[in-house]
Amino acid sequence: ARDLEGPSRAKAHAVEGLKRQELSLSRAEMPELPVIAIRGCEGCTITLPADVSAIKLQLEQCSDCRVVVAGRLLTELVETWECTGCTVRLETKASTVQSDKCTDLGLSYAAAAYFDRIMHTGTRQLRVSFDDAPERGATLDFDALQQERPEMVLDEGTDQFISRLVDGGGGGGGGGGDFDLS
Repeated sequence: ARDLEGPSRAKAHAVEGLKRQELSLSRAEMPELPVIAIRGCEGCTITLPADVSAIKLQLEQCSDCRVVVAGRLLTELVETWECTGCTVRLETKASTVQSDKCTDLGLSYAAAAYFDRIMHTGTRQLRVSFDDAPERGATLDFDALQQERPEMVLDEGTDQFISRLVDGGGGGGGGGGDFDLS
């Protein structure tokens, strides 16, 4: 909390345009309080090691990438936008994930306690799993949400859903699990 008080000292740190590479981000190559943006990468594996902290992580217009987050996210926020075939492995608290217009996105949490909500707009085949609670995993899908609401016409660019884990069998989102949509 102390790091986030006062005027923002956050600085952008971009990883852009990589193809079929493995990269482990290090503290030495980043500013003190980085906002990490991984953009336009293809077929890469990118790791944020446990000894690195960042304000948040953004994954934008990437395809077939694997991102492993072991380091601390100070705002506990991950944003994904227009990604295809990517997976994000969360070995740290990432309470909120914002996913917009992604297809075939996997979010794999080491523990359900690291999760609070996913806000998603126009995302298809978003798979959520938890190592310590595999039965609570689900697939969230814009097309399934539309089918569940035939009386409504959803706009994939503006209609946003919030999915949370709930106790009991909430369901929803076209994939089972204990998710609640609002």
